[in-house]
Amino acid sequence: MKALDFRRPGRIAWQDVPDPTADVPDPTVNDAADAVIRVHVVTVRGTDLHIIRGDVPEVVPGRVLRHEAVGVPEAFETCPRTVRPGGRVADTGALKVARGGPQHNEIVAPAEP
Repeated sequence: MKALDFRRPGRIAWQDVPDPTADVPDPTVNDAADAVIRVHVVTVRGTDLHIIRGDVPEVVPGRVLRHEAVGVPEAFETCPRTVRPGGRVADTGALKVARGGPQHNEIVAPAEP
């Protein structure tokens, strides 16, 4: 898969990286607040643009830039009224990582078609 790598202020590069979910078990719905989202695309947002400009000195070279995820809900116990099975949702930063990190527990907003 491809990742956007921060090299230094003003310099980024696409790099090939291994799939971080290759050896991670599929997520499951454990309670009514959980959802499983299959992520189709991840993009940058304003914070990443500040990093690229050099406005966030705490970020060191090698950081993979990504914030916003768009995907399709695959499993959930309680469906928020703005989300339909098979519809798309967008992560605005409050959605926790589904694979390779903690189970997520919040669907934030429907994605635009």
